[in-house]
Amino acid sequence: METLNPPQRKAVLDWLVPKKLLYLPIIAITTGTTGWYLARDDSFLHLSSPVFPWVVAAGVVIVILSVIGLGFLTPNDWRVYKEIQRAHPDPDRIFRLTRFNRQAAAILGLLQVVIIIIMVHLAMAPASPFP
Repeated sequence: METLNPPQRKAVLDWLVPKKLLYLPIIAITTGTTGWYLARDDSFLHLSSPVFPWVVAAGVVIVILSVIGLGFLTPNDWRVYKEIQRAHPDPDRIFRLTRFNRQAAAILGLLQVVIIIIMVHLAMAPASPFP
């Protein structure tokens, strides 16, 4: 993005931001809900289950991912979108907002690796003795 001239950046952001504002929150909510029902169906939610601590860890990571994504990134994306729609957008403000997005996305990427590790552990867990 930094190598693009301002009209090209505006075109990319005009195309990308509305999709992110709709798609990413829907995916975040859907995957967390799906994980909960899958854990319930696999009987991982019993306190005496040997993988229950991993389920709790997954829940904590999902909550953190949701708070960062829905509480920080989505409103920030909205600010970027509103700024680029102005008659005279402030390039410094857009740069600051998108820099924050990159930093938050790096944290989200790290947490996504953590959740993948947790999911792999849960997928390889032995069958639960609970019905």
